[in-house]
Amino acid sequence: MQADRPPTHVVTHANGSPPPNLSVFVSGLPSRWGEKRLVQSLIDSFRRHGDVYSVDLSDSRTYGFVRFYTKEAVEKCLHSDHPTLESEGDSAFVKIRDTEWSAPCVLHIGGFTKEERELSQSALRESVAEWTGEEVVKLDIPTNEEGTTKGYCLATFADKPSACRAHASLQEKGRIGTWVSAREVNPNHAIGKLKKSYYDLIEALGEDPRREGLQKTPARAAKAMMFFTKGYNESVHDVLNGAIFKEDYNELVLVKDIDIFTLCEHHLVPFFGKAHIAYIPNGRVVGLSKLARIAEIFSKRLQVQERLTKQIAYTIQEALQPQGVAVVIECTHMCMAMRGVQKARAVTVTSCVLGVVKKDARTRQEIFGLIRAPSSARL
Repeated sequence: MQADRPPTHVVTHANGSPPPNLSVFVSGLPSRWGEKRLVQSLIDSFRRHGDVYSVDLSDSRTYGFVRFYTKEAVEKCLHSDHPTLESEGDSAFVKIRDTEWSAPCVLHIGGFTKEERELSQSALRESVAEWTGEEVVKLDIPTNEEGTTKGYCLATFADKPSACRAHASLQEKGRIGTWVSAREVNPNHAIGKLKKSYYDLIEALGEDPRREGLQKTPARAAKAMMFFTKGYNESVHDVLNGAIFKEDYNELVLVKDIDIFTLCEHHLVPFFGKAHIAYIPNGRVVGLSKLARIAEIFSKRLQVQERLTKQIAYTIQEALQPQGVAVVIECTHMCMAMRGVQKARAVTVTSCVLGVVKKDARTRQEIFGLIRAPSSARL
């Protein structure tokens, strides 16, 4: 493993055998994995609890899976009654990955080119088999209104070893391939688990979930929660694919007053407000609506405002390689308004600036001044 970035490919154990389905789901990780010390200390912390088979991280690298060879190693990692792993002051929340809830043989393959988007299903299946070197048992290809693919597919393989080899092959070829959650493959199963949880919650509150007004509440709440967190099923790569263009423009681009609604990961209550996104191109621009879509993807997850701000900024930086980026978010937090200190009018402002925006005070002042200025283009 290279310490400067945790591997997103499968690292096979020395004996070469595939691992059992013994995984730990890790969330709450730092949105940026650039610090060698933090990455290595986190991986080392897991290894202290048993034989690590692989470390797989999501595209956003804020969550992922650590796979072990034995159930005993998993249980040691979880500290039984304390589902928190400490790593040099940084905390990562962990829980056992329920085997019936996993989708170990399905990969999300994205980043299709314009030509690949126009391939027929049979031709795309052949291409995926060529990229992975494995037989594709099933291929789900979401399409848009024009009938062309949205830029990604869900490929199901015969078994876990086949999927592992396919995943490694995609990484070697520079293709985008990530493990798919069972929620994405079987959303009805996720909704069923949520319905039961909401039923139990209502009962624990002392209410009767069978009375007329509450009979359908667990189902409604489950579907609502799936919508509130639909960003877990969406990929920035797929949203931006085909929407980045070469353009000889190197002045400021600012989209302000983007509505955002998200859930605080500490109390599962909303915080909401406005996001302002600015960047200075460096030969490439992105469709303006995609900036709002990036904010939407990350806000439709369990969040803290600080991380949300950085995720949007670094995603734009990595996708466009612009001269500079600035993201400012202003939100009202219901966890402060409805409970705790109960300050309903408090507004939290966070910012993240990169590149020339961070280095040049005049550029920062220009951007922040435009954000503060009243918008004139009101209909």
